Amino acid sequence: MTPWIATMLGAGSVRGNDEHESWWPACIAGLNRIGLRLMDWVIDVSKTERGRSVLSPQSAEAACRALRTQGAAVLRGAFSKVFIAGLYKEFITQFGAMDAAAMNVRAKSPPPHPFLKTGGKRFDIVPRMAGVFADPTVYAHPILLQVLSTVLGPKMRLGGFTIVVSFPGASVQHIHSDHSPLFPEGDLGTVLPSYAINVNVPLVDVDMETGPTGVWLGSHRWPASRKAAPETVTRVPFRRGDCLLLDYRTIHSGMPNQSRRRRPILYMPYARGWFYDDENHKGRPTLDMPLDTYLALPESLRPLLLRAYTQAMRALLAAEIAGSTPSSRESPD
Repeated sequence: MTPWIATMLGAGSVRGNDEHESWWPACIAGLNRIGLRLMDWVIDVSKTERGRSVLSPQSAEAACRALRTQGAAVLRGAFSKVFIAGLYKEFITQFGAMDAAAMNVRAKSPPPHPFLKTGGKRFDIVPRMAGVFADPTVYAHPILLQVLSTVLGPKMRLGGFTIVVSFPGASVQHIHSDHSPLFPEGDLGTVLPSYAINVNVPLVDVDMETGPTGVWLGSHRWPASRKAAPETVTRVPFRRGDCLLLDYRTIHSGMPNQSRRRRPILYMPYARGWFYDDENHKGRPTLDMPLDTYLALPESLRPLLLRAYTQAMRALLAAEIAGSTPSSRESPD
């Protein structure tokens, strides 16, 4: 077994640090039983594919098949490492001076603000889509759109643009899916096509110590009565340039960060035009793109970013009602 595969399968000891982590050691034993089954949802993007910004028909079909059958797909090397380094630099520019304590203070302050605490030393932040964050290569990468439009249809929308930061000492996240069942009657949702897919783009290398996202493959097709057994979780390390695509129904959990490094991951949920996630973003915007930036977009990209436009208009309306002009950092409630 190669060192990379050994790492991928969770070899080594893992320490828990709160009540949620009592199930974590059981994951290690389960990984040995999962074996290389997980490889059918990991698609290596070749240098040629990345250079041309298009997947071969075989790679594209493999990614779509993984989303349909496993509820998840990893595109290894979809982005260049240089581009990801630029994204990380922009993250540092906007939030690098803040530690977990500072973010916790902001998260407790009255809204509107971009911080949401999602666990111990874990925060979901809505960054300003400025600098490289406004580059269409991030949210409209041709390889991503090639896969997503096949699964969600050509009228899909970008529903959010946030960064989840896990600080050193962050505990394991609760086991969950990204949304409650749309149609809980008779487990109808388990047989329907995907309505939303969350794209996770790590801004740093994420190894087992830093804490990748653990996934229960195929759980988007499970009935409500079936619960996720901790020992059957699947987790893989991520390198800069990789991205993880997760069906909104797929059960997953953020693993504990036992390193000395913070772990920022860009989250971009894409959805069919009729779906809007009002469960995860109550009281704050889903994305923050200046109106002039939206209006400067090519006509072909504006439908994808339509919700950036509506968020900006809501901010203007809120400011008008309040009798003031919003600052560049203000967002609608």
